[in-house]
Amino acid sequence: MRWLVSLALVLGVAVRADYFNAEEGEEEDLPEPVFVRAGANVSLPCPPTEGPVRTLIWWKEYRKIVEVHEEQTILWEAEPHVNLMSDALLLRNVVYGDSADYQCQINDEQRASIRLLVQDVPDPPGMPLIMSFTSRSVNLSWAPSIDNHHSSIIHYIIHVRVGESGEWDESSGIMTTGNGTSWQVIGLQPYTVYSFRVVAVNTIGASRPSKESYYMVTLREE
Repeated sequence: MRWLVSLALVLGVAVRADYFNAEEGEEEDLPEPVFVRAGANVSLPCPPTEGPVRTLIWWKEYRKIVEVHEEQTILWEAEPHVNLMSDALLLRNVVYGDSADYQCQINDEQRASIRLLVQDVPDPPGMPLIMSFTSRSVNLSWAPSIDNHHSSIIHYIIHVRVGESGEWDESSGIMTTGNGTSWQVIGLQPYTVYSFRVVAVNTIGASRPSKESYYMVTLREE
């Protein structure tokens, strides 16, 4: 008999587990993932067991991270933000790299599976490309972020710079409507040097800016 666990986030810092069992050989659903924000503290519980605990092993994917044999504790991955509690594994100030399937194994028999997904700001989008332009507008296109870090992109913000050595106007960035990866910037001045960069925004926050576009010069007006 093997133990499965379904999970819910409690107050953003701990995980509550409701256990149920399944006979070996039965089709089993993976537990629902637990989403937490980067920087939170997360407590991953181990299921209760009858009798003494002779061995306790915590796995991250297929790697042991903590192993306890009676009075001896072995930290296979000695990370300062990982702490072993009597009935749980505590992760402090989690980062995106902590996202994984964790398993708690007691006495080489029972296991509880927990899928932890840490949400963070997305990677920067690709460098904006200038597809076409007029004297007062430019059409931009860019590649989406390689990794949105478990939180969908909501929209983008376009920064505009005037001249080759001007400052980026971050305070009045242009917010796109939706998560499409193209946009027409209007209200430009004729025969003026511009460059552009793009920021991706998800439910956690804004990414670092993309690489800036190549310089372009808007058309003259007669």
